[in-house]
Amino acid sequence: MRTTEIILISLIQIKTTHMLIKVLKCTQNDNSVYTGKMSVAELIKVSDVDFADPDVGKNGYQRKPNEKRFHEIANYMKYDKSMLPPAIIMSYRGTLKTSNKHGEIMDIEIPAGEKLWVIDGQHRLGGLKLLATDESYDSAHYKNFQMPVVIIECPSINVEAYQFSIINSEAKKVSKYLANEGILKGGGKGLTGKKSWLSRAVATTDYLYKSPDSLMFKRIKHPNSPRGGDYFCSALGMMNSLDSLLNDATYSSLWEKDEEKVKKMVADYWAAWQEVIPFCFDEHRDYALFKSSGMISVNYCLMAIIGKIGKRYPSQEEFETVIKKLGRYTTKDYWHVNSVDGMIHNLGKGQIIEEARKISNKILEVKI
Repeated sequence: MRTTEIILISLIQIKTTHMLIKVLKCTQNDNSVYTGKMSVAELIKVSDVDFADPDVGKNGYQRKPNEKRFHEIANYMKYDKSMLPPAIIMSYRGTLKTSNKHGEIMDIEIPAGEKLWVIDGQHRLGGLKLLATDESYDSAHYKNFQMPVVIIECPSINVEAYQFSIINSEAKKVSKYLANEGILKGGGKGLTGKKSWLSRAVATTDYLYKSPDSLMFKRIKHPNSPRGGDYFCSALGMMNSLDSLLNDATYSSLWEKDEEKVKKMVADYWAAWQEVIPFCFDEHRDYALFKSSGMISVNYCLMAIIGKIGKRYPSQEEFETVIKKLGRYTTKDYWHVNSVDGMIHNLGKGQIIEEARKISNKILEVKI
């Protein structure tokens, strides 16, 4: 039986006495909303998810919990004792009994056998439950781990389902670029493992945008920049295209001591392309270089060009020496957005990499 099913079945089968939770009450358009805190052990006793799964006869309204997400969040929490500040939003179907009022602070009672139905935060909660039941890890710590909670009184499941749909359809996710930029500006540790390159990519993109020596100085659109403007590309697009270089084992290890050299090398590399194919920069909207296909391909080929030159940090002139010999890959016909057999701007990721490999194969043929 899978972990997800064990957790869900245990929640259905567990029997509890009533539970008291200290909360602060507020009223929003005649709706009662309670804010407080609960331990993971308490949440295990009374929380549940009303998901839809015809195979087991569940006719709820939420997506089925994703076990992979449980483990991702559990692993995230294990790293450097991370935090989960966002509140778990839950619903009580009915009217909660209140008591022991001390000013605005009061107790609410969850009767024995009743549930708090999770509206938002099921995967965060699932990850914490894994940690709280993992005897091989620090389960006692996570049983006592406290989460902020928001509990809404919902007169019916229809009201609850409506709140779920509003929260999950209207909320806009934070840009991946902004999230990683925030980590760097806040002085926190960057991501680790397979995603560690993202912090390096944000720092490099920021350098390309802010350095007066960069040809992209103030020509990369930050997520918070106003619309319009004569930008070459978005910060998110440039960040995503840098994975080939910044995922490379050599440059990943060099980053710690030579970060500025790596960023300067990327700036010199793009300056070399400007010298060889200036039309892509002068009339950038008419050419695919700054579309996803172009940026991914050009940055993908950087490693091949570095290998051809044979230096750890080639200069702009050395990059130009190789790029100038790439034949059709330096022509207007190849890069134009209306090209039939060139760098088509709306290729899928797999097709882009295939095109990049063709350029890399040409690089291997170059003699310098």
